[in-house]
Amino acid sequence: MKVFQAVLALGAAALVAAGAFLFGISNLWNAYFANRAEDWSLVDAVVTSSAVSTPCGKNREFEPRIHYAYKVGNVSYEGDRINFAPHCGSERWAESVTTEFPVGKKIQIHVDPAAPTEAAIGLLGYPTSGEQSARTGIEFALAIVLAIGIRYFVPQVREMWRET
Repeated sequence: MKVFQAVLALGAAALVAAGAFLFGISNLWNAYFANRAEDWSLVDAVVTSSAVSTPCGKNREFEPRIHYAYKVGNVSYEGDRINFAPHCGSERWAESVTTEFPVGKKIQIHVDPAAPTEAAIGLLGYPTSGEQSARTGIEFALAIVLAIGIRYFVPQVREMWRET
């Protein structure tokens, strides 16, 4: 029974470590693009639609969907990226975002000068690149601590297995 419990604990720790590592990679990816977008050109745009959509994620969360139109030079574009971070949350939060961006509102968006189809509204209360980097660091630290714990724990489980 002890061996089973040890193997179960080891498996759970491995899953948590893998999850923390994957969340860290995801946040690192989002932070990379958010940092790039902070340096993009600011361009005038107009909100063309604004609504709350569901489902978003597995927990019946809600997502604000903001569509906007903009021009770079004489070429017209449409976009719907709010930011590079995931943006699912409570219905109240999603409604507050869409209320902030009613149809017809003139806004400024960040547009990649090298690829004008790439655009984003901005942060809108999402984690800044610094906050996202801190979160990523915490997730990687958790993954490392768990990996070290697993590395220490595996020989003990093997020894217990041999004794049974």
